[in-house]
Amino acid sequence: MSNRRLRQLQLLQLKILKEVKRVCDSNNIPYWLDAGTLLGAVRHKGAIPWDDDLDIGLLESDYRRLKALVLEGELGEDFFWEDWETDPFYGFPYAKICLQGTEYVEEKNRKSSARRAIFIDVFPYYPCAPTAKERAWESKKLKVLTHLLLCKMKYEVWAGEGIGKILKFLPIRICSHFTDVKRIRKDMMKIFRRHYGEAVQEIYVGDGQCGARWLFPKQWFETLIDMQYEDGLYKVPEKYKDYLTKVYGDYQIIPDEKKRECHNILSLDLGKYEI
Repeated sequence: MSNRRLRQLQLLQLKILKEVKRVCDSNNIPYWLDAGTLLGAVRHKGAIPWDDDLDIGLLESDYRRLKALVLEGELGEDFFWEDWETDPFYGFPYAKICLQGTEYVEEKNRKSSARRAIFIDVFPYYPCAPTAKERAWESKKLKVLTHLLLCKMKYEVWAGEGIGKILKFLPIRICSHFTDVKRIRKDMMKIFRRHYGEAVQEIYVGDGQCGARWLFPKQWFETLIDMQYEDGLYKVPEKYKDYLTKVYGDYQIIPDEKKRECHNILSLDLGKYEI
């Protein structure tokens, strides 16, 4: 993808983010720039130049509030909420807020029947198990269930990888033919919500595939501050330095081109936003 085309994509993702910020701010819903988007805000004051997605995070209770407002039409007709309750072919345990009339097809979801529009990722954060043993068990089971679901929904999570990863996923692919989608999703949500009501000290990203790297002290997100991202101010955790150091190490170092992570986008249609 050309730099110009990538920038057009980033600006449409920013368009979605601006609307989400408006709804969150007007309804007192705490959110924060997450993962690579937070890194972009801190290191580049905007999108990482080669980044092709945008991420926000919320506590799961706030995530549900945001979902309800979006489904009620708070974002307007140009946007839609995609998760496995609104799209039966969707494969992830977190949501995307998408731009109507656009298309974004990656190598890994090219065979999926899910809606594939330009989006931002919306990650719920769940309370974490109190012991390392429980965390390890839950993380392992969630990863297996997530991979089963993605295979069932025809996401080729091994696409673009080496033969080792293809062989690694072969048993999961076979098992996915004999599993029930509703049962997988039910089992995943049971794990995600297992520690509701407990006085937990740590929370984790509910993407179904995260390990210890994406587990954080809950207090890191209790105070949010404004930070510049592109042409606006958005919420980030006050402890953003601790967060970024845990996830990326020395986050101010620009990685070599070979180590820059991007999605392999096969098709990108900006719809009425084409220039």
